[in-house]
Amino acid sequence: MLQVLQAGRALAAISVAAFHLSIFMGLDRYGGNAVFREFTSQGNRGVDFFFVLSGFIILFAHVNDIDKPAAWKEYAYRRFVRLYPIYWVYTGVFVLLLSFGLGTDAKYPSNIGDWLTSLTLIRFTDGAPPLLVAWTLFHEIAFYAAFSILILSKRIGIIVLSLAALVCLVLFDYPETNDRNAFNVYTAAYNLYFLFGMGAYWMYRRGGHGIVEFVVGLCLAAVALTIAMPVGLSSIVVVAGLALVVAGATKLEMAGYIKVPVFSPLSAMPPTASIWCTSLWRGCC
Repeated sequence: MLQVLQAGRALAAISVAAFHLSIFMGLDRYGGNAVFREFTSQGNRGVDFFFVLSGFIILFAHVNDIDKPAAWKEYAYRRFVRLYPIYWVYTGVFVLLLSFGLGTDAKYPSNIGDWLTSLTLIRFTDGAPPLLVAWTLFHEIAFYAAFSILILSKRIGIIVLSLAALVCLVLFDYPETNDRNAFNVYTAAYNLYFLFGMGAYWMYRRGGHGIVEFVVGLCLAAVALTIAMPVGLSSIVVVAGLALVVAGATKLEMAGYIKVPVFSPLSAMPPTASIWCTSLWRGCC
């Protein structure tokens, strides 16, 4: 694994955790002072970065498995082990805290369908999981499933991904926390971010030093974060910039222009694990 990708995971985890912690500290029961809010207000972009990184990393790790059905089982096993066990542990601990009357925002799933949605990370109902921050994992699982079709059949996989991207572009929806359901989660614009990550991998494979991609990506992201734009457009421009940054940074590392420290403890965490920790902390207080 390229170390710049590991560093990216760590930075994304830190930014999202800082964003949530600042919000929590702004609540009356945590002191009412959103410390460092001016510095962490864009920390939620770390989720966008996670999605871009996931698109890059999955293609990076499994590009040689595409159109090889025999590789599907190993792919599915690796994705399952990477995500579900730790998610179930965090969910179990959080539900246990709720059973003791701790926490104020989270709720138990109200029926079997909601429990199934929460435990499988597949949207069967519009019920929210006990760990509200796990909303990102529904998109991760959807991407893993879509990519697995490429492994079974490259041709069919490309068709499925293309149609899915078209639907997401046409609808271009960012569902709110309390409005997510089995339709809008899988047609949300967030799902496009994984494809940007795959595009970044394609640029990486083309070679080069990466300086142009890195600089242009930083400029795009900076413009989108500082100039007033419609929310949807701003998000897409930021993600396009992040994808270019990833493409450029990976090229720079391969060319020997940068050396990245190993962020093994943080980078080894599954997606959003850092903010699960803040959810558990919030539930205890």
